[in-house]
Amino acid sequence: MTQASMVRIELPWPDRALHPNARPHWAVKGRATKSARIGAAWAAKLSGAPKLPEGASVRVTPIITPPNNRGHDTDGVVASCKAAYDGIADWIGID
Repeated sequence: MTQASMVRIELPWPDRALHPNARPHWAVKGRATKSARIGAAWAAKLSGAPKLPEGASVRVTPIITPPNNRGHDTDGVVASCKAAYDGIADWIGID
């Protein structure tokens, strides 16, 4: 078993349209999803995240820093990040 290095990928706060309780028009949500996925893939590339072999596993530890002091639904925020996780997975080559 080899020890992999840690890679830090900083992403912006997810678009409100990606929150599971939001009810945006499908096209608005689609644009937000595409933007988050592509942005996260670029962020992964720029952070130096390596391409991984098929079957590799990855441990993800999200550190969520809200943009303001209001209360935020933690489960909703994590779910809002799915498109970003998918973009990172696209870059590193895992599903």
